[in-house]
Amino acid sequence: YRLLPKKEPSKFQIVVSKQGLEGDIDAFLDVETCVITLPFKRSFVDPFDYVAWMDHVARALEKSPVKHVIFSSSTSIYPKLAGHYNETDALAQDERANALREAEMRLLSLNKRVCVLRLAGLWGADRKLTRMLEHQPISHPQKNLNLVYKDDVVSAIVWVLEKQLTGVFNVVSPRHPTRKEYYESLASHLNVEQPVFEEAYDASDARTVNPEALIKTGFSYQYPDPLGFFDSKRLS
Repeated sequence: YRLLPKKEPSKFQIVVSKQGLEGDIDAFLDVETCVITLPFKRSFVDPFDYVAWMDHVARALEKSPVKHVIFSSSTSIYPKLAGHYNETDALAQDERANALREAEMRLLSLNKRVCVLRLAGLWGADRKLTRMLEHQPISHPQKNLNLVYKDDVVSAIVWVLEKQLTGVFNVVSPRHPTRKEYYESLASHLNVEQPVFEEAYDASDARTVNPEALIKTGFSYQYPDPLGFFDSKRLS
C-alpha cells in the first residue's frame, strides 16, 4: 500500500514474486511513505521465498523517493515457549521465524526511516474465530491468547506514521485471556451452549507478547482486553 496526498487515490496493480516485481513500481513508490502488508503465507513451500519478495521490494525502495517504510510482521517470530516476549528477546529458530527475521532485517537495513510492526492474531467480525466453537472439545484451555483488534492495527499504523516512529514494535492487546475465558465469553455473547474443553497443557500455553514499547510512545488500544470485543456491536 502507499499513502497518497489528499486527492483521489491512484490505482496500481503490483505483482510480487520470487522472480521480481511486475507493474509500474516506480510510479507506485513515488510517495513519501510506504506501508507493506504482504502476508507471510503458511502455504509457502519454502518460507525463504518471502525473503526473496522483500529483497525485490527493498531494491525498489532503495531507488525510490520513499522516506518512511512501515512493515507488518508477526509475533509468530517469537519462540513457542512459555515467556513474556518483548522486541529485544531472542527469536524462534525454526525455518519460518528465521525467514521472517531475514525479511525484517532486509527492510531495516534500508537507508530510510523503517518501522516494523509485529502483529498478534488479528481479530474482527470477519476473522472467523468462532470456528473453534465448531470443533470441540477445544484443546489447551489454559493457553494464553495473543490477539489484536483489526482497527487497533490500523490505528497503530497511523500512529507510527504521524509520530515518524522507527524500529520494531509489538502490536498486541495488553490483556491475554486464556482460551477458556475467550471461548466461554464468545459462547455467552452468541447465546449458544458453553464449549467443552480438553484438559491438556504444554509449555507454550504460558506464552505472551509484551505491548509496552508501543504504549510508551503514547499509543492507546481501543480494545486493550480482547474480551471487550464481545461488548461491541462490531462482532457478528
